[in-house]
Amino acid sequence: MKKIYKCFTVLVVILSLANCSDSFLEVNPQNGTTFDNYFFNKKSDFYGFLLGAYHEFNGSQIETGIGNWITTNGRVSQDITKLDEVPYDLNVYMSPTQSDVTAPWGLCYKVISRTNLLLEKLVSSGGFLSTTDKDYFEGEAKFLRGFSYFSLAQRYGNVPLYLKNYDVSDKAAVSASCNTESEVWDQVILDLTQASQKLPASWGSADEGRVTKGSALAYLANAYMYKKDWTNAKKASDDLIALGKYSLLSFSDLRTKLFSPSFANTVESIFELQYGYQPGGTVSWSIDIPDYGNLLNVLCTPLGSFSDQHITNAPFKGQVPLNIKLANSYDPTDKRRLEFVKAKGESYKGEGMPTTVFLDPALLAQKNSAFSAKWWIGPDRAAPTSNARWFNGVNIVVMRYAEFLLNYAEIVFELGNSAGAYTNLNLIRARAGLADKPARSDREMFFTDLMNERRWELTFEPNLWMHYTRTKRAAKFFMSEYGLVYQDKWLKYPIPQIDRDLNPKLCQNPGY
Repeated sequence: MKKIYKCFTVLVVILSLANCSDSFLEVNPQNGTTFDNYFFNKKSDFYGFLLGAYHEFNGSQIETGIGNWITTNGRVSQDITKLDEVPYDLNVYMSPTQSDVTAPWGLCYKVISRTNLLLEKLVSSGGFLSTTDKDYFEGEAKFLRGFSYFSLAQRYGNVPLYLKNYDVSDKAAVSASCNTESEVWDQVILDLTQASQKLPASWGSADEGRVTKGSALAYLANAYMYKKDWTNAKKASDDLIALGKYSLLSFSDLRTKLFSPSFANTVESIFELQYGYQPGGTVSWSIDIPDYGNLLNVLCTPLGSFSDQHITNAPFKGQVPLNIKLANSYDPTDKRRLEFVKAKGESYKGEGMPTTVFLDPALLAQKNSAFSAKWWIGPDRAAPTSNARWFNGVNIVVMRYAEFLLNYAEIVFELGNSAGAYTNLNLIRARAGLADKPARSDREMFFTDLMNERRWELTFEPNLWMHYTRTKRAAKFFMSEYGLVYQDKWLKYPIPQIDRDLNPKLCQNPGY
C-alpha cells in the first residue's frame, strides 16, 4: 500500500497560519507566539509541520507543484493553443506575469519559510526530542530547503537567500536584494551536505517516501555540476552508489511499477512525490483522508474522442502534447518509443482503460503531435465521484537512478574518462534494448549522444529541460527542431513581477 502525504486534518490550522499574504515569505504570526502555544510541544507537531512542507511540492492546482514543472517542459517547446506543431512565442510565454514560469518561485519560498521556522523550533523547542528524531527532522528540513534553493537557482539564477524566520516588521528582511547565483549554489551545497549527514539511508515501511541520504547526495552531485566542480560531483555520486540501495528496474517494471498507481518507491526512485487514489488507501503516511493524485493523466490525454478510454469530463485534455520529431527520433526498436510515446495510427492501453484505444487520425485533433503514455492511465473507475476520474494516482519520481547515471556519465566525461562515461550511458541504452554506443572523446559527439539519451529516457519528467539550459544546448534544440533562434535570456525565468512590485530591490534577469 502506498504511503501518501497531502493536506490533512492535523495540518489545517498549521497551514492556515502559513499562507502567504503581502510577502512571499510571510508566515503568520511572524513572532511564533501561536506556534509556541499550540505546536512544537510534541514530536507529532514537528512531524506534521514538516509534512506541510512536503505537501507544497505536490501542488493542488494545474499550475502549482512539481507536476507543473513537467508540463512547463512541454509547453516551452510547443504552443498548446495550436493544433499543429508550433512552439510558443517565448517572448510572451517567458513573462514576469506568466503563472507557469513564475509558480516555482512562490512554491519554493513557501517551503523555505516552513523549513526555516522548523529549524529554529528544533533549537528553541525541540529539547524533548531524541537525538535521532532531531537529526532526522533537521536532515529533512535541510534537504527541502536545499532542494528549494536548488530549484530557484537553476530557474531564476540570482535570488534572495533567507536562512531564518523573520517578522514583517523587519524592513531589511522584507526588502532584501538578490544574492548572486554562485552564493545560492554555495548554500544549496551546504544544506544538502548537512542533510546527507543527518538523513537515514532508508526508512521503515510506515515512512516510505520521505527523503533519504541518497536523495541529498543525488542533488548534491547535481548542484556541483552547476558549479562545474566535477571532482566533488563525482565524490557525491560515488557516495550514493556506495549506499548500494539503487538500481535500474527491468524495462517491463517501468510500466508496471515506476509509472503505475499500483506501486511506489522502487529501487530506481531517489526522490519521489507521493500521490494516489486507492480504494481503502490512506494519505499523509498516517491520516485517513482520501487523496486523488495529480492531473498529469488529464493533461497528456489527446484531444479527440476515444470512447471510454479517456477522461470525458476533464477540461484540460491535450495541454501537453509531445513533438512528433521526438517520436521520430527514436530508434524504431527502442522500447521507450514503443511503450511511452504514442502518435496517430497507433494503439495504447493504460491501466484504467477497459479496452485498447486506437489513435484514429480521423478523430485526433492534434494530428501532428505525439503523446506521452507515462502518465496516461485512463479513467479511474474506482473513484467515488466524476471529478475524481480526472486524477492520476501515479507518484511523480523527481529524481531516479536512470537520470543519476546520465548525470554521472557527464561528470566522469568532464573528468577525462570518456570510457567510463559511455559505460554509464550504455546501461540506459541496454535497458531500452539498444546496442552500446562506442566511447567517443570528442566533446560535441558525446554531448549529442548524452542529450539524446536524456530526451529519450526523461521526456515528460521534471528535470529534462533544465539539462538543456544548464548545458547551454537549448539554442541548438530550438534551431534543430523549429529553425528558430533561442535567446540567451530564456535560459533563466523572469523574476515574478508581483514580488518585484512588493519589493523594488528585487533583481530582474537581463532581457525582461
